[in-house]
Amino acid sequence: STQSRSSAASDVYKRQTWVFVKAETALTAGQLNEWRFATLTDDGTGSSVTGKALAFHCGVCDANALAPHLIAGVSDHAIAAGSYGWIIKKGICFVEASANVVDGCMLDADGGTAAGHVEIAAAATNTIGYALEDKDKTVAEYAHIYLSLP
Repeated sequence: STQSRSSAASDVYKRQTWVFVKAETALTAGQLNEWRFATLTDDGTGSSVTGKALAFHCGVCDANALAPHLIAGVSDHAIAAGSYGWIIKKGICFVEASANVVDGCMLDADGGTAAGHVEIAAAATNTIGYALEDKDKTVAEYAHIYLSLP
């Protein structure tokens, strides 16, 4: 679908950084997503290697205060499980927000409490961005945020 934005707003959205992913689970618009890991078998020896990242694979974030380098980004649109698509890694976006999110607060993942959500950051070390508005101000259950992932 086409979205109409003013030229000033359009310029802001042009400054987003996107990353190409394969959705391990169905992703909905506004979800915070994490990189997925698995046990892989080494072709040379047959031994298992645990904790290796699956290239480009992500799923809905289901952990609290996840380290920023483990977060893939925010889905801007639905991506079916097993399909490829683009998600936002840096810039302004809408994301599902927990009840405590208010304008100006620093944010981290709230996936353990509410999968795919952000909340007020408990510690500066896991900060992934900041809120640009209170939860529910523009869209119910969401907040505009500035997202900044490594």
